[in-house]
Amino acid sequence: MRGLALPALLLPVATGVCVAQSITGTVRDALAPVRNAAVLFNETRAKKPLRTLTDSAGAFAFPRLPPATFTLTVEQSGRQWTTLSYQIGLKERLVVELQIGADGGPLAARLETDRSKYLEEAGFYQRMQTLHGSFFTRAEIQESGRSSLTQLLSNVRGVRIVNLAGGKDVVFRSAVSAGLTPNDRSTAPRVALDETTLCHPSVYVNGTITRRASVGDPTTTLDDVESIDNVEAIELYQITDVPPQFTRYNETCGAIVLWRRRG
Repeated sequence: MRGLALPALLLPVATGVCVAQSITGTVRDALAPVRNAAVLFNETRAKKPLRTLTDSAGAFAFPRLPPATFTLTVEQSGRQWTTLSYQIGLKERLVVELQIGADGGPLAARLETDRSKYLEEAGFYQRMQTLHGSFFTRAEIQESGRSSLTQLLSNVRGVRIVNLAGGKDVVFRSAVSAGLTPNDRSTAPRVALDETTLCHPSVYVNGTITRRASVGDPTTTLDDVESIDNVEAIELYQITDVPPQFTRYNETCGAIVLWRRRG
């Protein structure tokens, strides 16, 4: 988890598992945790702030939040402290330490994000925010309880799991319908398939092609490409949604992008 201290600004950024944006944290004064203090989540677009109270250990939580620009305010004994503005991105979780002064005013804060620096540099969060696809973070993978990639992806809308001689694999339902018409978000060429011809998507690992798209049984299954325990994040793009950086090999069957865990 990466730490961010004030006044640094955090960068902004349909699956079977849903990880909502959340904030957990503590409020302290110079000596001890502050109990029974009101903590307000102030979203710039909202009419009213969200409100919660600290417990005996000074802890508080906002378990389900929208992606937003926000401030946090602490209120106690008629005094009020407020942080600078921050952002919480899609599926991001923040841990916050707040320290109040003797009088009301600015609120000292330290934030830590669960976002991976290397995924940020790879553009994963930007694509998750702006593109039409299905995305899994490490938190979603862990909380799913699934033991393989095909199990994890089986509940994604538009995904079909098929049995092959070498195991199970993923195909997109749109890849078994006739007369596909890619829209202007894809450079993939047109392809016509029927229910007897399965089109298996390309698989990229850390941005490098590992398995090319194929009509008929692929040379390797998705579960053979990578163990779910080694995967930090996943991107799935159906035929008409594959972004340009993953269309170098004519991904007529869609693309699956895996990012390996590091450390």
